[in-house]
Amino acid sequence: MGNNHSQDGLRRNSLSRTPSGAENNDRSPTQLMPIDKLSKILAQKSLEEDSIQGITCRAFTNIVFPRYSDLSERLFKYFHSCAGVTKHEWISPPVFKQQAEKFLGIIVDSQQIEVYVKMYAEGSDIDQDGFRQLLLQAYKLAMDHYPEGPQTCKQLSNILQAVIDCAFHRKSCVSVTFLSHWIEQHTPRLIVGIHRYVVHMLSTVYREAGQLASAGLELDTPVLERDILFPTSENKENDILPVSEVWLLSSSLPSFYTKPSLHHSPSSSSNGLSSQTFLAKMFSEWKC
Repeated sequence: MGNNHSQDGLRRNSLSRTPSGAENNDRSPTQLMPIDKLSKILAQKSLEEDSIQGITCRAFTNIVFPRYSDLSERLFKYFHSCAGVTKHEWISPPVFKQQAEKFLGIIVDSQQIEVYVKMYAEGSDIDQDGFRQLLLQAYKLAMDHYPEGPQTCKQLSNILQAVIDCAFHRKSCVSVTFLSHWIEQHTPRLIVGIHRYVVHMLSTVYREAGQLASAGLELDTPVLERDILFPTSENKENDILPVSEVWLLSSSLPSFYTKPSLHHSPSSSSNGLSSQTFLAKMFSEWKC
């Protein structure tokens, strides 16, 4: 029995994903270096531009997320809220480092989803517009990192509204918990691209502060081969699968179905059917 208890204890320790305070303190300097350097850069920028002995939202946006100000403001507000700061709108460098390191330590998918839903919510509830802004941010990030350049889609508003209608069931708002569970069940990869981008920027932007630092970042942006058409259609404009639908599918299905094949050719698929052909066929059958 003693051995069983020992084994159970070892098993519980090996499965635990939440580091203890001692483990946090034992992190190597190289692990903490990016955030430490970033906090110093942000503090200096805040002092120069805003005359603040701390880190301001404007400095955070200008340095870390110059292309996505809305995402930046929401993330900074989330850090500010989690820190419990109430006297002022800026964050001290030690508190910023603490919140940023804690944020980078979120590795469970369900926790990541809940964090971003909270960022776009008002209190414990989120309305349809808040969810729309979250969807738009996820879509914009994916399309901005498209291999062939930024993409647009005429069907985007319809696709977003369809997702919102499914999630809200004609309600004006739902709880953060409800929507987080809905996303986890129906569009589990929706947050992946956003979180990967945020983590990448927080970890690397200190190298070239004020410049775009997304080089080498892969967001698993969905790609369709240009020659994939639906089998039959009287309107040729409806033949090509809209990129917003592909993006939505990439948020719902494993990446295998929306990532291009190695040689970007249907013939390269091991089963004789490329992932893009599979999607086109699936959508054509769904529309019938």
